[in-house]
Amino acid sequence: MTRRERGLGLLELIVALMLVTLASTLVMQGIGQGLGMLRRVANDQGVAYHELMARAWLRESIAAAAAQAATVNSDGAEQEEGDAEPARPAEPPRPVFAGSAATLEMQSFRPLLGAEGVATPIRWSADPRQGLRYEEGDQQVLVDALPPLQRIEYQGPDGNWQPQWPPADAPLAGDPQADASAPLSDLPVRVRFDFGDDDRLDVLLLARHSARAEADDMEVEVD
Repeated sequence: MTRRERGLGLLELIVALMLVTLASTLVMQGIGQGLGMLRRVANDQGVAYHELMARAWLRESIAAAAAQAATVNSDGAEQEEGDAEPARPAEPPRPVFAGSAATLEMQSFRPLLGAEGVATPIRWSADPRQGLRYEEGDQQVLVDALPPLQRIEYQGPDGNWQPQWPPADAPLAGDPQADASAPLSDLPVRVRFDFGDDDRLDVLLLARHSARAEADDMEVEVD
């Protein structure tokens, strides 16, 4: 006689169901934790990407500073500031690049909203609670991807960092009372944005660097 096969008993079935339920629960918890971690990584990458883009934009706008302001005369043609019409009284040159520890007003060839390559007045200002504020004409942009700005510093031709630009009692380019050793433009060599905790962004002003390089080349050719 052959032995009849016996099926699962009630107790064995309950144990099997408990094991399957426990395994399913562990798998779902693992999937949930993995998805949560993936979501956090994606969010962190998104924040880091926006901060990286904001730093690149800040660097480019400052590096493309204009050494001289451009205005438009009555004929609609651009002329450099200082080339005033003969009928107008002579005025002392005003700084094209002026900054303090919290604000920076300048003309940039890389504006956010205007045409690239045209010297456009812009303004950067620190917002203690929301980051940096960018102003171009009547339009404003809040750059909240950057950490709060602590201060802005400016490096002069002597290598020293100043809390404002132009420095106190410093003659501007084009001033008849400036001596021959005065800088070629009224731009600093570098601008530093200090966000605290050793987080600094140093920007070399390309317009000034190019002007100094051209002057050095001219001196070499004369020699």
